[in-house]
Parts: sequence; structure tokens; C-alpha cells
Amino acid sequence: MGSTKYDDMASELQRGVKHDELENLDKGLDDYSEAQVRQATVHTRHDLVLLVSHFASLNRQVSTVRRLLWIIAGLLTWLAFRAVR
Repeated sequence: MGSTKYDDMASELQRGVKHDELENLDKGLDDYSEAQVRQATVHTRHDLVLLVSHFASLNRQVSTVRRLLWIIAGLLTWLAFRAVR
């Protein structure tokens, strides 16, 4: 299975972030204070919670759509058998 457009976009974003970090290292901007590290850790946790929440919501939506599709398929099957008689 090949990469999708979204995989390519994610890879490009990752390369961009890595490039920016390397540029910061070259400029000597790699020294972070303890407060900055703690704040970044908290922000990362918030971001992860948000991502998990979004994925859980998407999972519920897909589950609902799947159930509705089974109901529609069942109704169409019932109508088809009814029309044949």
C-alpha cells in the first residue's frame, strides 16, 4: 500500500519542523530554561489529550455511520425481496 496525499503532507511537515530545529541549533538557540521545558511538556500533554479526544469522537462517528449503513442495507434488501414477490 503506497503513501497517500495525507502521509506526504505529514512527512513534509515533519521535515519542516526538523529543518527549523536544525537551523535553531546552528544559531545557538538550543538552550531552553527549565520553565520553558516544563511549559512545553504541559502543552504537549494538552495536545495529546486533544488528539485522543478527536480520535475518540471520530471513532464514534464512524461507528454510527456503519450502523446506519447496515440499517439502510437491511431495508433495501427487505424492499428488494418484497418487490420480487
